[in-house]
Amino acid sequence: MLGLEMKLFQFVPFATAILGRVVTARPVNPNHDERGDLHTGLNSSQVLHSYPCPDTSLAFPLMRAYSTSYKDHFYTMTGSEIEEFMKNGYTFEGDAALLFSSLHFSTLSKTNSTSLTALYRLYNPQALDHFYTASSTERDNGSGRGYIYEGITGFLWPQQVCGSVPLYGLWNEEKEDHLYTIVVVERDTAIKWQGYVSQGIVGYVLEP
Repeated sequence: MLGLEMKLFQFVPFATAILGRVVTARPVNPNHDERGDLHTGLNSSQVLHSYPCPDTSLAFPLMRAYSTSYKDHFYTMTGSEIEEFMKNGYTFEGDAALLFSSLHFSTLSKTNSTSLTALYRLYNPQALDHFYTASSTERDNGSGRGYIYEGITGFLWPQQVCGSVPLYGLWNEEKEDHLYTIVVVERDTAIKWQGYVSQGIVGYVLEP
């Protein structure tokens, strides 16, 4: 039953209406299609290029939620999607970081200065775990570990530039849960007390 409920989440129709404010203190991107970056049809090998330090108004919240029942952390830039997960038992935990939306591809690709790369999302219906990576190799190898590729969540930097901070990735074998945070104290606490191990830096993002 648990697996069925999770599978249902993946097929919930995303609203196309623009939300001025959802469940976060920050307004949802007024130019962000509520179908989200997962539905833009961008070639996943594309790399966005930004101005040396782009206007932060082009970056929008990566929202975070957690289910104690499924022991799963979930991240999305799509307001309607986070609302659907909250209706199904997830608790909203705030904005994890700021990412760039693929809807700004034409704007951010005008120069070849600082590269932004895709953050991919995968889901394992057996482990009930969402996995995020900026590595196309990890994305492609995910199917061998039971993960299904779900698309591009947003865009971040592969190097630390423009005042960005590391997005740390962690993994808990017992819970079968991936955790992502920019907070060093949370990272260290999760490793020391909560059974997580470090998987290094996923990429570099802006603080919310």
